[in-house]
Amino acid sequence: MQYSGYFMCCVFVVLVSALPSVAQADTVQDILGRIPAPLTVGRAVAMDLETEAFVHRPRKDGSLDSRHIVATISYTRDGERVHSRRTSHVLDNNGNKRPNTLSTRLQLATEGMVVDAQEYEGRSYFGDANGDATELRKWASSEHDTGCFLSGLVAPDMFVPELLATDSKLRPDMEDIDGLPCYVIEGKTEQEEVVAWVCPEKGWNFLKYIVHKTGENTLEETPLKESGISDWTLTVDNIEIKKIGEEYVPVAGSITHSMAYDDGRRSEIRLSVKATSIDLAPDFDAMNAFRLDLPDGAVLNDDAGGLRYEVRNGGLVPYVDTRSVAALEQGVAAFLEAEKSSTPVADPAQTAVPAQSGQQSPFVTTRAWFRWAAVLMIVIGTAAIVLSVFRRRRKSSGTHT
Repeated sequence: MQYSGYFMCCVFVVLVSALPSVAQADTVQDILGRIPAPLTVGRAVAMDLETEAFVHRPRKDGSLDSRHIVATISYTRDGERVHSRRTSHVLDNNGNKRPNTLSTRLQLATEGMVVDAQEYEGRSYFGDANGDATELRKWASSEHDTGCFLSGLVAPDMFVPELLATDSKLRPDMEDIDGLPCYVIEGKTEQEEVVAWVCPEKGWNFLKYIVHKTGENTLEETPLKESGISDWTLTVDNIEIKKIGEEYVPVAGSITHSMAYDDGRRSEIRLSVKATSIDLAPDFDAMNAFRLDLPDGAVLNDDAGGLRYEVRNGGLVPYVDTRSVAALEQGVAAFLEAEKSSTPVADPAQTAVPAQSGQQSPFVTTRAWFRWAAVLMIVIGTAAIVLSVFRRRRKSSGTHT
């Protein structure tokens, strides 16, 4: 009997030691260090996403911004090169597409070109060229409000480093999310409070996290109180993790932005995201990726340089308003014709007096000067345009081959 009691005691010790125990398994620093980097940061990836958003946002004037938006996104990244195309529609209460609500946004950042262009129903593409590449990469990976758990805009790569530097703590017990045991980390950074559920069985990915801010905190370097916001909460949950090759990758999830305003208004944006395809070893040449796939004639602005560009054959050339050029040419032609027809009638009394050898009428000299000045202006303008085109093509020749 004494051996039986000893055996039962050993079994009890083994069973107890097998129970989830935060203290014996890992520290906060260990867990945070194992969280994988977002898919869209510093690697090659190609993915297609489907999103659905519900917006409920009361305005100050008492009206309500209520929208149901569906979108498809094609996203490709190779290190610093980014190519993103987002097409969205607004739906009515019956789920039908509202007219004139189709919009497309193209974002491209390569070695020689940065483009952020948009098209709305019934309008041509327009946008910016040669902008801030860093900003574009950030926004392209998130599409402002899309898939931040996939891209990491408001998720791992933002608060994990800060949590590593703070006194974050683990809750005493593991908690289940969809039947999977997770470590729960609580932390407070300079700008937010974070609660995150991390699942060891799913590659140490988040299965849920909540980010909370108050009016004293900032969002993208702007104090929330300046926008009249007293409370801001981001909740990311319903995250689905799939194993692709040897990696565990988030492929779906839900995102909820909740905001409370000083005047009592409350707004909410609910977004669901699903990756329909993810390629972690994409063939960019076969995909024809990182090319300016905009229609000829799209006009882009270079705010920094004060120039305008037009898309031609997959590249950018200085924009020339053909109507202005035609008007200029007509004006020059009209001026020359008017100048020609204004030749004064010779005085008969002076016709008998021959001009001295080597002398020329002052009027003839003036008329020739005006003619040559007009021709010179046209030549200079044409040369400037040709030179700008040459420089631009030489600068971006490596991008549009």
